[in-house]
Amino acid sequence: MTEFCDRKELEFDNIRQCYPVAAYTLDNMRKKEFLTWVEQLKMPDGYMSNLGQCVNMSKYQMFGMKSHDCHVFMQRLIPIGFRELLPKKIWEAITELSNFFRRLTSKVVSLKDMELLEAEIPVILCKLETIFVPGFFNSMEHLPVHLPYETRIAGPVQFRWMYPFERQDDGGPRLTSDIEIKVFSHPCRLQGKPKKWYLLPHERQAIQAYFLLNVPECDTFISIFEETLKREHPLISDIEVASHLQRNFTSWFAQYVTEQDNIPKIYKDISHGPLVEVTSYNKCFINGHRFYTEKYGAKKASYNSGVCVDGGGLEYYGHIQEILEIEFPGLPIKRCTIFNCEWYDPTSGVGTKKHGRYNLVEVNKKKKLHTYEPFILAIQATQVCYLPFPSMKKDKANWLAVCRVRPRGWIDMSGEIVESQEEVDTYQNAVVEPCTIKTPTEGEQLYLASTDGGSGIPIDNSDGSDTDDEEIFFETFSTSELNQLSPTSSDYDVSAE
Repeated sequence: MTEFCDRKELEFDNIRQCYPVAAYTLDNMRKKEFLTWVEQLKMPDGYMSNLGQCVNMSKYQMFGMKSHDCHVFMQRLIPIGFRELLPKKIWEAITELSNFFRRLTSKVVSLKDMELLEAEIPVILCKLETIFVPGFFNSMEHLPVHLPYETRIAGPVQFRWMYPFERQDDGGPRLTSDIEIKVFSHPCRLQGKPKKWYLLPHERQAIQAYFLLNVPECDTFISIFEETLKREHPLISDIEVASHLQRNFTSWFAQYVTEQDNIPKIYKDISHGPLVEVTSYNKCFINGHRFYTEKYGAKKASYNSGVCVDGGGLEYYGHIQEILEIEFPGLPIKRCTIFNCEWYDPTSGVGTKKHGRYNLVEVNKKKKLHTYEPFILAIQATQVCYLPFPSMKKDKANWLAVCRVRPRGWIDMSGEIVESQEEVDTYQNAVVEPCTIKTPTEGEQLYLASTDGGSGIPIDNSDGSDTDDEEIFFETFSTSELNQLSPTSSDYDVSAE
């Protein structure tokens, strides 16, 4: 180290006869904080093993992790678990490597994303080389350089690793129906002891308003209502139109479909609103997700009550309080499932924060949504879980990291959930948003990580060579040649996915 590397902070101390503590190591207090956090982790069913059983607090070690658990730990838990325990420069480099593997193993990948990863991974490895000792880097640490090119040739790794053959799940029964409104025929399975109870007037009104404003088949009526409102009030603003839509659309819809003779009967049935009597359940299987109510899952080792819904560009995060099956009057039978949720405040900077560079979302557990908007359609729900930050400070005590859970056996293509051919899949990974890797610009000085919190040691990035830039050539393969290179399987169609 002393002879070949300019790494003063890692050189052997002849006076104390020991090596100094590196910046990337944790002391016993931080190890205890981190391992306590791992012991208390609660993830959705089937997401990973119970990592609490892999913790040895007496020796501050983790043991017995399966390869699948290592993938989850590397791709999802490292950015959250070490954010407050490591120096910022080290955490950023490790997080970039974590996001690299997460994007590499996505269900849906594009050539553009793989080309971007090919350009980013050398920069990430160079950052790691400024942190860890040279003996850490062998052929395995440089293998990621070749993985994006392998994905470009062989297709998504989802169809080439062992997990799809080890794991199975069901997301609900496969039902078919001729009902015109698709929400009534969407595959869904409810479990648990059913309980009958009656909706209060304000609950029934809130469910009816949300249902009519969020069912795609009612978009035509919404357009008619808005056009009528703007024709009667030419100077009305968009905000006032949205306000009238929330307050008056349900009554207008009931009157409109009653007066029109050419309206299908199903719209006249739903104009009366749901029946007062509803049925509540503890579990719901829908879109490949397994949802529990918060009360039912409180004493379980897993967590399945976290939910997220997109509210027109604003994401709402919350917990499921009740799973309700509602029914509308008339024949044929028209039933659908809704969730009664408690929401966190979605206001940016108040109840929600997003780390744009690494796509990390945080919510404040003390900030709740004050308006009465508890109900959503179950088919809209996306499953999430909330993880606290292991920290020696109190500034992160009220903040929770949001971890999205992708459904197994389903693929998100252009915003539409598509069921895959088999109900087999891995724990996560749909299309992942690319994160920004900060690449040193020409003339910018690089620094090694410092153990004392300083700026570190500058790196001389000039090697005195005058060699020309190396030209890199990529072969172009035809479709038949690509089929020969990609793994053959009768269970999956890579091109279709």
